[in-house]
Amino acid sequence: MLTLLNTIYKRNVFIAATLFFICLLLNVSFADLSDSTSSHKSESCIDFNPDRIIVKFKGEVAGISAGGVIENAGINILKTFNCTGVCVLELVDKQKSVKEICDQLNQSGMVEYAEPDYIVHADAIPNDPRFPDLWGLNNIGQSGGSPNADIDAPEAWNSETGSNSVIVAVIDTGVDYNHEDLVGNMWINPGETPGNGIDDDGNGYIDDIHGINSILGTGDSMDNSNHGTHVAGTIGAKGNNGIGVAGVNWDIKIIGCKFLNSFGIGSTSDAIECLEYLIWLKNNGIDVKLSNNSWGGGGFSQGLHDAIEAAGDAGILFCASAGNASNDNDTTPSYPSGYDLPNIIAVASTDRNDRLSSFSSYGATSVDLAAPGSSILSTTPGNTYSTFSGTSMSAPHVGGACALVWAQNPSYSYLDVKETILSTVDVLQNLTGKTLTDGRLNINNAINCDAGNPQLTSSLQNGFEVTVGEDVIVKTKLVACALLKGAAVTATFGSTGGQINLLDNGVAPDVTANDGVYTGTWVPSSVTALTVTIDAVHNTNNYQLLINGDVMSFDGYHYDDTVVFNWIDISGTGTPVPLGDDDFAHFQIPFPIAFYGTGINSQAIYNNISIGSNGQIYFDNNSFGNQYSNSTLPYSNTSVPFIALFWDDLNPSGSNMVFWEVRGTAPNRQLIVQYNQVPHYNRVGAATFEIVFYENSENILMQYLDVDFGNANYNNGSSATIGMQRDQQFAQQYSFNQPSLQNDMAILWYQTGQIPPSVKIKVNGNDDLVSVSPNDNVTYSLSIDAGDSLGLPVELWLGVMSPYGTFRILSGIDIPLINLSDTNLFTFPLPAGIWAWFIIIDDKPDDVLDLKWYDWAVVLSLPN
Repeated sequence: MLTLLNTIYKRNVFIAATLFFICLLLNVSFADLSDSTSSHKSESCIDFNPDRIIVKFKGEVAGISAGGVIENAGINILKTFNCTGVCVLELVDKQKSVKEICDQLNQSGMVEYAEPDYIVHADAIPNDPRFPDLWGLNNIGQSGGSPNADIDAPEAWNSETGSNSVIVAVIDTGVDYNHEDLVGNMWINPGETPGNGIDDDGNGYIDDIHGINSILGTGDSMDNSNHGTHVAGTIGAKGNNGIGVAGVNWDIKIIGCKFLNSFGIGSTSDAIECLEYLIWLKNNGIDVKLSNNSWGGGGFSQGLHDAIEAAGDAGILFCASAGNASNDNDTTPSYPSGYDLPNIIAVASTDRNDRLSSFSSYGATSVDLAAPGSSILSTTPGNTYSTFSGTSMSAPHVGGACALVWAQNPSYSYLDVKETILSTVDVLQNLTGKTLTDGRLNINNAINCDAGNPQLTSSLQNGFEVTVGEDVIVKTKLVACALLKGAAVTATFGSTGGQINLLDNGVAPDVTANDGVYTGTWVPSSVTALTVTIDAVHNTNNYQLLINGDVMSFDGYHYDDTVVFNWIDISGTGTPVPLGDDDFAHFQIPFPIAFYGTGINSQAIYNNISIGSNGQIYFDNNSFGNQYSNSTLPYSNTSVPFIALFWDDLNPSGSNMVFWEVRGTAPNRQLIVQYNQVPHYNRVGAATFEIVFYENSENILMQYLDVDFGNANYNNGSSATIGMQRDQQFAQQYSFNQPSLQNDMAILWYQTGQIPPSVKIKVNGNDDLVSVSPNDNVTYSLSIDAGDSLGLPVELWLGVMSPYGTFRILSGIDIPLINLSDTNLFTFPLPAGIWAWFIIIDDKPDDVLDLKWYDWAVVLSLPN
C-alpha cells in the first residue's frame, strides 16, 4: 500500500524497442575513448576492451534471438551466458565510446546493467630460477629461510596425497597438458572423442579434451605463456614420480581454461565464459570442486560478480589471489578477490621467513589468509621449471590445499572446506591485522584436524564492546573441522539481558539455510558489563562458550532509514554555492550545529561548515573536500569531523548545482544543503540529494531524491561512501561502494541514545485494509509506544491521503511523548473513495512536518 506515496515507474521491455535503441546509440558522431580532462581519476587507469561491452537485458529482452537485426544495427552478439543471462556485444561500427554506450543503455531502462569489458592480468612477478627447493611446502631453512615457515605438506602427505576424483580448474593462461609433470593429472573430458572434429557432448566446444580457450572459443586450452602452467604445477604436479617437482596434490584432475593471452592479459567476459563452462560441466555430471584464479584488475563488474555467485550456487569454490599492489584491500578493493561472496577465498602472500611478501596486498576483512608466494618453483611449458613470485603463486597453494581436504572428505561442501582451511591456519604475529584469520595456510593442520572435539566460535569475542540500543548480529559456528549442521543454539546475555535463538534457516539476518552458521540479532538494553553464554546442542551433546564484554553508552548516532521521505526543494530559492571539480566552499552559519555525542550545550558545537564538491560536509575550513577518492570510515587521512552525505567523485563545476538555505524562525530553524543534478566526474548522469540540520537538535536528515546515474558502477551509492566521522578513530558508516540507496529515500541520524518510538493506527480494529460504506462512522485507534525515548518533545499528526493524491493534515498538537502510552479513539464519517490514513510522530515541535516515525492504514469507502 505504500505505493500510494511513491512514484510509479514504467519500463518498456519490447525487443523491437531495444534493438531500435541500440541502433540509435550507434547513429551518432564518434567520441574518443579517453577522457583527457580526467587523467587524475582512478577510473581512467582501468583498461577495458574498446570493441566489446557486457550487458544483461531485462525481462523478455533477455531472450533476444534476432541476431540479424542486431548485426544490421552494427552490433554482434558474441556470447550469451545462460547461467547469468549476460550477453557480450561486439561494437562493429563504433561511432560512440564504450563508456557513452554503456551510460545510455543503463539510462534506457531496458538493461539491468551495461558495463565495459574490463581487462585483467595475471598476478605474478617473474624471476630467474634460483631456488631449486620447494620451500613453501617444506621449509628447512634453505636459502636463508626460517625452518617450518611453510604449509607442512610432507606431514599432511602422511595422511592424504590427493585423489583423481577431485577435479579443479585453472582459469588462467591455459595449461601445458603435455608437460611431463602434469600430463598424468590432466582432466580428460569423458564426453569427447579426441580429434574427431565434433562437439560430442554438445557444450559448444569441439574437442575440449582438457578444457577450453575462451579467447578463441575453441576446445584447446594449451598455455602459450607460462603463468597457468606454473599455477597448475603448484596445485597438482604429479608426486612421487621421480620427475621435476611435486604439487600439493600428487594425484588430482586439472581442467585448463585459457582466458589470458601470452602476455597474461585478458577480458572479463572471457573469464565469465570460463565460469559458465565449469557450471555447465558441474550441471552435467562433472564434479568440479573449485577454480583457481591468480589474476585481477579492472573495476567492479556486476557480470563477473554474478558469474562467481552462480558458480557458488553450483557448489564451486573460487580461490583468488589478493593482488600485488601492496594495498589494503579493505580500503581499495581488488577484484575478483574483493567481491563479497561466500564461495570466494582470498589469499595474500608470505615469504620464506613467514613475513607478508613486500608486494602482497592484504586486508583484515577482505583477505582470508596468506600462503607462500615469494620465489616459488613450479612447472612451466615445454617440460621446464621456473621460479616466480606473486599472490598468483600463493593462491594455488590454498587451492591445492582445498583439493587435498576434498580428497579426504568427498562429501564436504565448499563452505566445509573453506572453514576447515581457515580454522586451521598457523596464526602469525606478522599477519595480525593483515588477514581475516591472522594466519598462514597449514595443510597438515587441516588434513589432521580433530573432528572429535567440536569447538564453538562466535562473532562476539572476549573484550567486545557494543552499544546500548544498537542491533548486534551474533553469528556462531560449531566447528568440527567442518561446520556441524542441525544444532540448537541459544545466546544468553547476562542474568537479566534475556535470551535469543540463533538460527540457521536462511531468514535474515541468517544468510544461507543449513550452512552451519547460526545467526540472531541482539539489542542490548542497558549499560553493563556482562557474560554472553552461547549454548549449542548437537546429537544430544552439549557445548558452551562464555564471552565477556561490555555494553557501552552511546557516543554517536543511531540511524533510521525507514523514515518517510519528504523532499525540501531549495533549487529555486537557495543561495548557489560556487564549486569546481574537487573544490570546497566555507561558510559561517546562522545557528550552531551540535555534532557527535555531547549535546547542544557542550563543546561539540560548530558555527562554520565547508561544503565539498564530492558530497562531503565538514566542520572546518579545510581542503578535505578536494579528496575525490572515497574511502571506508573511519578515514585516517583527516582529523576533521565530516559527513559523507554522498562521498563520490562528483563534478558540480556547472552553474546552479549546489545550494544552501536557512528556513524557519529561531529557535527552530533548518539549514539545508542541496546538491542538485550533480554529475559524476566524467559527466555521467546526475544525482540530487540534500542534508538538513536542525537548530537546537543533534538530528541530521539525509535525503536522496535521485541517485540513479544511469550507470551500474555509480548508481545508488555503488561507488560512494555514506556515513559520518567524528575523528580518525570513531566513525559510523552506512555503506561503502554498495548500492544501498534508492530514489526517494531518507536516512535520519539521531542522538537520543535510545530506541525510537513506535506508532500504530487501526481502523475499526484492523491494521491495514478496511472496507466501509460511504459516510459510515469509522473508529480510529491511535497507539503510541514511547520506546526508550521518554520525554522527547514531539508533535503528533494525523493526516489523510485523498483519492486524488492530496495529503491533508487534520491535527497537530504539541505533546510530550511520555504522556502518549495509551490508546486514543475517535470516530467520524468518511466520504466515498479510497483513503490512506497516517499517524505521524514529528521529532521537532515546529511548523514543519518532518515525517519521522509513522504508520498507515487504507480505507475503502465504497458502495456495497
